[in-house]
Amino acid sequence: MVRAARRVGLRDEDLLLWHTGGVLSMFEPYLNQRLWPTWRTVAVHQIGMRRAALACAAKVSPKEAVDMVAAGTFSADGLRMLAALNANTF
Repeated sequence: MVRAARRVGLRDEDLLLWHTGGVLSMFEPYLNQRLWPTWRTVAVHQIGMRRAALACAAKVSPKEAVDMVAAGTFSADGLRMLAALNANTF
């Protein structure tokens, strides 16, 4: 999984965020082919990989994440808290 993530440019410190958001899996195929292309495009062209990972983990849609960054309301701390809640939902 880590090698597959590194091949597409994911940083080790963001792997848990991508996993929480459902983009990265412990099982093959390691990258969700439905979610990854959209998040990658948003990350590369609009908001950056770290912000995209946070938004994904917090279950914010790519459009909402772009709008939050554009409006200046993107809160890394708030999204980390949402991501933590999502990670603990069974």
